[in-house]
Amino acid sequence: MDLSSTAVIGAGIAGLAAARALAAHGPVTVFDKGRGHGGRLAHRRTEHAQFDHGAQYLTAHDAGFRAIVDGWCAAGVAAPWTGRLVTLGADGVRAAPAGARFVGVPGMSAVVRHLAGELAVDHDAQVARLERVGGGWRVRDAAGGDAGRSPRSASTAGPSRPPRSCRCPRSPRARAPRSSTPCWAAMATFAAPVDVPYDGARVEHDPLGWIARETSKPGRGPTEAWTLHATPAWTTAHLEAERAEVAAQLVAAFRARTGAPAAVTTDAHRWRYALVETPVGAPCLVDRAAGIAACGDWCLGARVELAYASGVAAAAALTS
Repeated sequence: MDLSSTAVIGAGIAGLAAARALAAHGPVTVFDKGRGHGGRLAHRRTEHAQFDHGAQYLTAHDAGFRAIVDGWCAAGVAAPWTGRLVTLGADGVRAAPAGARFVGVPGMSAVVRHLAGELAVDHDAQVARLERVGGGWRVRDAAGGDAGRSPRSASTAGPSRPPRSCRCPRSPRARAPRSSTPCWAAMATFAAPVDVPYDGARVEHDPLGWIARETSKPGRGPTEAWTLHATPAWTTAHLEAERAEVAAQLVAAFRARTGAPAAVTTDAHRWRYALVETPVGAPCLVDRAAGIAACGDWCLGARVELAYASGVAAAAALTS
């Protein structure tokens, strides 16, 4: 890595938003432990279907972010999701709050691939720690090797691992972040459409917390495919269970609730760090003197829009 390059740890939405803003001030290198961009804006393509097994959709409440999302739609990497959304509670079916929802096309990861653009992203990079060296930072990999040095760094490490020197800018009442809750996600295909009058639903009963018909989203294939998210409590109780067993239990619960036929294919993915329990309440954490900032959805809340805002705030704090 160029000694003048800013290091960004994490190629999710917050990290890439920070990297794009920092790139206006000089070279940037992004490190990510995964094989591709996106973090929880994930998309899995199988022989049979496609699944957004992480973040399900995004909203845009702020006018500035809405303009960005409109740009993604114009570029063909996002589109409105007009599926029917409800809440399945003990008191019956309730309509979901009104509002525009968007998804990546052909999957959620398309948005982050577009956002990455020409940025230099080092994949399969297991960053273990950042070490203070002179007036900058040394990036250490999991093997203890030197992955490069940088005068400043932005990290999207989870809420339990923000750099110790960082503080909340202009937010003296900001809370200390609490740990993230996990989430098991199951993916299932069916030979025929599941006959229910909705395409996505929040479920207020274990083990399911969310279900979504993937084929209702724009740009997906014709195979009837559903993503099923378990509740944090159920996931925690089954955190170390085998994928096949988790998929079988979640699909069984889905069939019991919807009357769906037997699944043709099933799989599962474990998100160990899915949703922060209590966000910081500030856009980012920063130590300007040391040239380091921390950002992510654990700062403002578990929405794509807020993660993006956190990354932009971190970049602004490091360059102001």
